[in-house]
Amino acid sequence: MRLPPFVLSSLLAFWIATPLVAQTNVSGNQSGIWDLAGSPYHLVGDVTVPPGASLQIEPGVEIIGQGQYKITVDLGATLTATGTASLPIHFYAQDPLVGWRGLRFQTSSDQSLMQHCIVEHAIGSGAWPDVRGGAVMVFDCSPTFADSEFRFNSSSNANRNGFGGGIGLENSSAVIERCWFHDNEADSGGGIATSEWGTPEIRNNLVTDNSALGNGGGGMYFGARSTPIVEGNIVMRNEAGYWGGGGMNSWTSYIFYFTFPTIRNNLIVFNSSLTDGGGLYLRYDAAVVTNNLIAFNDAQTGGAIYVVNQGFSEPQVSNSILWGNQSAVGANIELYPGLGGSIAIQYSDVEGGWPGVGNIDADPGFRDPLGLDGIAGTDDDDYRLMGFSSCVDAGHNSSLPPSVTTDLAGMPRWVDHPGTPDTGLGGPPTIDLGPFELQVPVLGGPTPGTVNTQNSWSLSGATPNGAAQFAYGLTSGNLPVPGCPSVISGLGQAALFGTTTAGSDGTVAVSAFVPASASGRLIYFQALDVNTCRLSEVRTHVFP
Repeated sequence: MRLPPFVLSSLLAFWIATPLVAQTNVSGNQSGIWDLAGSPYHLVGDVTVPPGASLQIEPGVEIIGQGQYKITVDLGATLTATGTASLPIHFYAQDPLVGWRGLRFQTSSDQSLMQHCIVEHAIGSGAWPDVRGGAVMVFDCSPTFADSEFRFNSSSNANRNGFGGGIGLENSSAVIERCWFHDNEADSGGGIATSEWGTPEIRNNLVTDNSALGNGGGGMYFGARSTPIVEGNIVMRNEAGYWGGGGMNSWTSYIFYFTFPTIRNNLIVFNSSLTDGGGLYLRYDAAVVTNNLIAFNDAQTGGAIYVVNQGFSEPQVSNSILWGNQSAVGANIELYPGLGGSIAIQYSDVEGGWPGVGNIDADPGFRDPLGLDGIAGTDDDDYRLMGFSSCVDAGHNSSLPPSVTTDLAGMPRWVDHPGTPDTGLGGPPTIDLGPFELQVPVLGGPTPGTVNTQNSWSLSGATPNGAAQFAYGLTSGNLPVPGCPSVISGLGQAALFGTTTAGSDGTVAVSAFVPASASGRLIYFQALDVNTCRLSEVRTHVFP
């Protein structure tokens, strides 16, 4: 699995402490600028950005809680905490065991922004509603959180009222993007939790190793009347307890409020539940689940998905891969008995099979599910598809809106693989199953394109340091490609004229002498990325 660029830059940057040259104690009403010269800022009491005021925090500033104190951004107030990848703003507790109380946005300005921040060791405890939100709790407003890291935060109490160990949202359409949530815990929503009205956008985040053992939603929890858009996230190694949903738990109560989550282009892998729904737990919820990989999750029952509903709140699953999930008892897709529950699945790869139009039961053909370290469930696992995968060109184009133009890796979403017959609907190009679209290597040449001289051909988008083959044919055709089952070349009477190794950037070139006998003839050319069985488009050329 290739991690998004933000993980490799700002979110994995280590905090490098600098010698303390100043110290500022803060409490009460605060506005203006917290600059680097005054850092670190010690919270010696609760801090409030008062109604209509603004507080700006400069890059590199440290904010250190000296106890269970919080920062509240009040009615119409604005917090702008924008660090940089190399100089993040760091919120943490003087004593991690005591913690601090995190940040609370209460009807604050929607212009509030936290970017390139690290927030850790915030502890939410005590009675409801104060327990809600570990690092951040948002009420009745819609700030933006970007390129930030939320770690080692918690929200829980004896009554299991905790909500959102990393971020909790209520009546909010906040944007949470390119953030990393890890090692947080809450009763509901170890990483992220949403509830009440609003359409928050949760996109391109890494949500790993969080837990919700009190209730459910180890990675994320979506409560009543919430309509989140959950797109392009990696949700991995999270754990849920009593209510289930190791990856995500959605209980938006569609049957009462007609609210539901949209869950698309996500990687939901190696999550676990002590009860139900290792990947997803959907309760009275008409979730729209499109182009997701739900794989290698485990639960007591419903290793992939557990559904508690009635027929008119039926989840809709399409263009997805459900593979390698495990259940101690029951099926990997489990419907709670006695309520007439159901789930609609179409154009998906479901291990063990499932009734529905376009569904298949075939090994997805992941590129390298163990990764370079040979260990499943680690960050280097590669779930992109091989060229021979039955999941290629097998989806339903109308299931994903055209506004979604890229896949989980940021590559074009609709790509036709010339070596694979379209078994889906709506193409070509026909969308692939899962969050990754098979990308086609691009063949260039011949150059200079004349006879009686050496000509060169190039290939870009090949596997770095992998083998590439170049072939020509005198006619078009449909020849099987040796070593690549079910992959069909577009050449007839094909012959190899070059085999070489791509560079570390995935580009490769080959040259060959073109004799005078080729003059005036239409020649067909095609290249193969050997490691992944991906074919280029066929190129034609008439040599003068």
